[in-house]
Amino acid sequence: MSLTLAAGLVLAVLATAFMSGIFGMAGGMVLMLVLALAVPAATAMVIHGVVQFASNSWRTLLWRQHVRWDLTGRQMLGSLSAAAVAAVIAFRPNTAVTLIGLGLLPWLQLALPRRFSPSIERPGMAYLCGFTSTACHLVAGVSGPLYDVFFQTTSLDRRGVVATKAAGQCIGHMMKTLYAGALLAGPLNPWDDVSPWFLAIAILAAFAGTSLSRPVLERLSDVNFFRYTRWVLLVVGTISLWQGVMRL
Repeated sequence: MSLTLAAGLVLAVLATAFMSGIFGMAGGMVLMLVLALAVPAATAMVIHGVVQFASNSWRTLLWRQHVRWDLTGRQMLGSLSAAAVAAVIAFRPNTAVTLIGLGLLPWLQLALPRRFSPSIERPGMAYLCGFTSTACHLVAGVSGPLYDVFFQTTSLDRRGVVATKAAGQCIGHMMKTLYAGALLAGPLNPWDDVSPWFLAIAILAAFAGTSLSRPVLERLSDVNFFRYTRWVLLVVGTISLWQGVMRL
């Protein structure tokens, strides 16, 4: 990896961590798009997993008093179940179809009456959220549009949404990193293309972007937060849909 490319990716990490820190979404999808254009797929998943794990862990720490740990625990059970299934079954769904499905979800949710929208607080939904989002992580490297749909109809305020999302996503990114590093590598080790110094600086950039976003989120009202996140979710879904179509 050249110095110019590494510097560009670090800036992308900083910007996308800032974005995710405000909306609790979108940054991961944008970062994966940038990485997919710059490095091989397995390397992209490794970098994305490490950086997003760091970013979400730091966001969880910053907003720890707002995390709904009961929901997070159920999400983690779902995530571990998905990882166990992936470890036992050599199942490799079509990435393009997965991305198209992810992209369509926000638009389908928009068309549904509110009472039918999946809410993270409804019985069984936190487990389902963890299972399906981790499965998408392992297949496509991202799960944002699917994961975020579960938080559009909730009693949580903006801080609770951002904090609980971050805590729940940590294990998904960890599973993805291990999966990409061990199963996708084959004879080519994706870690060979990633300098430890680059990862260290990228992690610091993720911490910085997340920290810089905090005062912005504090100034937002809950009404504006949910208004903006709905539009951001539709944009991210459209990006996912476009990525899937381009892979067909």
